[in-house]
Amino acid sequence: MSPTLSAESLARGWELAGISPRRLAAALAPVLVAIGVCAHLHSASAARSLAALGVAISVQFLAGAPGPRSAGAPGGQDRPLPRAALLWLLPAAGLGLWLSLTSLPWLVLPGALGLGTLLGRRQLAARLPLAAFHELACLVLAELAAGWGTVLAELDRLPALGLLAVLVPAALAAALLLITDLEAIHDDLSAGRLTLAVAVGARGARQLL
Repeated sequence: MSPTLSAESLARGWELAGISPRRLAAALAPVLVAIGVCAHLHSASAARSLAALGVAISVQFLAGAPGPRSAGAPGGQDRPLPRAALLWLLPAAGLGLWLSLTSLPWLVLPGALGLGTLLGRRQLAARLPLAAFHELACLVLAELAAGWGTVLAELDRLPALGLLAVLVPAALAAALLLITDLEAIHDDLSAGRLTLAVAVGARGARQLL
């Protein structure tokens, strides 16, 4: 098998799985930062760290391929959530439940709310007056929840260092999303897809960036 074919097969595999390496990296970044904070404070647990990474990976596969542009559908509508991706709901919920019960049981509530929002985000976004902002808002909230949730599960508290450190990957993920939208703004305008860059214009997106 040639290297080119291998790369194409790998890219096709990511596409069929419903995620991209960039999205997966963005999902893991806040968890890794949070684990680093906990290790710095000498309170990192290998089991909880691996479980937090497992939740982040499972949620990304569960999410499938969200986003107005990834679907290529008229009007920027998302594709239905792939049925195969729903299989990732079990490890995401199971690992999240274990983390909550072995640290702070009340974390079950925001975790369940997050999974419910993930599954119903398309219907929710369609009802929002600023639908173009929903992908950015969901991304930032997911980054913060993953990072802060990991710190809480590891330390049973949220110190100032953990609170501030997780803001960095969240801001970088938002910036990468805006850059991606800016790169494809002309194609999105031609196809009638609604993204944040299309909604606020190229100048507005650069200012927001």
